[in-house]
Amino acid sequence: KLKAMDDKKIVLAASVLQAADKTALRGCANVAVASLAKYEALKSTARTDKPYEPKAHHFNDQGLIDAKFFASVIDVYHSVPADVLDMFYSHLTNSAGRGDRAKAEEVVKIVRMCMDQPTDHLVRILMPLWCIAVNVSDLLETSKAWDEDPSKQVGSAKQMNDLMELGIKRCSKHVARFHHELTLLPQSIQDRALDQLPEDVRKGVEPVLELAMGMIEKDVEELFVTMAREAMPKKHEEKEPPRAIEMHLEDDYATVTSDAMKRRAYEIKFKKELAKSLGVDPSRITITGLESGSVIVKFEISGNGDEDGGQKGADKTSSVLVEQLQAQIKDKTSPLYGGELTSKTKSEFGVKVTELPMVEETEEEKKLRKQREFKKMVKKGLTVGKVIMRTECRRLAMWVRESPTSLRALSFLSGALLLGSAIFGFVMDLFSGQFSAF
Repeated sequence: KLKAMDDKKIVLAASVLQAADKTALRGCANVAVASLAKYEALKSTARTDKPYEPKAHHFNDQGLIDAKFFASVIDVYHSVPADVLDMFYSHLTNSAGRGDRAKAEEVVKIVRMCMDQPTDHLVRILMPLWCIAVNVSDLLETSKAWDEDPSKQVGSAKQMNDLMELGIKRCSKHVARFHHELTLLPQSIQDRALDQLPEDVRKGVEPVLELAMGMIEKDVEELFVTMAREAMPKKHEEKEPPRAIEMHLEDDYATVTSDAMKRRAYEIKFKKELAKSLGVDPSRITITGLESGSVIVKFEISGNGDEDGGQKGADKTSSVLVEQLQAQIKDKTSPLYGGELTSKTKSEFGVKVTELPMVEETEEEKKLRKQREFKKMVKKGLTVGKVIMRTECRRLAMWVRESPTSLRALSFLSGALLLGSAIFGFVMDLFSGQFSAF
C-alpha cells in the first residue's frame, strides 16, 4: 500500500521495510504494541512516579519497553541488505541541493558509521535522549495547562520555577549518561562529526570538547545544572505596595489589653495564626494596633516576600494575600477558622483594606541584596571552576598514565631537581644572613 503512493521517499522507505527480515519486523511490531498498551495503562492509573528515570543501564517497566522498542528498530535496520540501504542513502543524497550535496554525503557517512555500532550501545545513546524529550514534554504540557486554567494562576510563577528546577535535575542525569555514551563512540566518528563544523566554529569547539572528554558523569551533571539555571528566564519582580488591614474579632478588648504582657502575647499569637492560614512567613505581618469594638486588630502586610532568603510564601504579593484572606473569611471551613484567635473572626464585618505608599529600599536592604547577588555569582563561578579543575587534574593523570616511561621519568626528575634547587636556595639564604630579621 505504501509503495502505491506518489511520494518517492515513502515508496523508498517501503522498499527498505520490504527488504528487511520479516522476523525482525514482526518482533518490532509486537514490542511497539506492548509499549503502547503499557503507556495507556500508565496513563489510566495516573502514575507520576518518574517512569523514565534510568539508573545505570537499568530501566523500570515503561523504560524497559522503550529500550526494547529502540533495540528492535535497530535490529530491523541491521537486517536490511546493504545494497537496499545504499539505494536509500543515495536517494537522500541526490535529493539535496547541488551546494549541499557534498555535505549531505558526509552526514550520511557519519549516520551509517553510527548505525553500524552494536545495538546495545545505540540503545544506550538513544534512551537518554528519549528521557530528556519525555521530561521536556511533561514540562511543556504542565505549563500549557496552567496557562489555560485561571484558577491555577495564584503562585504559578513560583510553581513553574520549581517545576523547571525539577526538570533540570531530572534531565541532568540523562545528559550525563548521553555524554558518557558519546565518549565511547569510535574516535573516527567523533573526528568526522567535528569536521562538519565551520572552521571558525571548530577552533572554538575543540578546546571545549577536549575538556569534556575528561569529565565524568558527576561533573557533567553539575555543569549542566549550573548552566541551565543561568539560562532560566529571570523573574521580573514587580514591587507591590504594602496593605493596611483591619479585622474584627469576637473578644473582650478590656481583658486582652489589661496589661502589656497579655496584649503582647495576644498580638504574637494572632500574627502566627494568620500567617499559618495564609501560608506565609510571620515576618510579612506587622501588628500596628488594637482598638475596641470587640477587638479590632490593625496590621500591615508587606508588598513582596524575600524569595532569595527562602522565605515561606515569598511568591505571594500583598494583593494576592488580601484576596486569599477575604475568601477565607467567607468560608467557615477555611484554615483561618482553625486558629484559636482567628476562629473568632466576625465575618459580617469582612476586612477593611488600605493601600499604603511604596516604601523605598533602604541602604541596608540594597547592601544585603547586592551581597546575596554577589554570593550567588561566586557560588556559580566556584562550581564551574571546581568542575574544570577536577577535569584538568583527571586529564593530567590520564596523560601521565598513558605517556611513555621515559617521559614520566624525565618529568619526575625535572620536578625533583626543581624542588631540590628551591630547598638549596632557601638554605643558602638562611646561612648567608638573608633571614637574620627572623
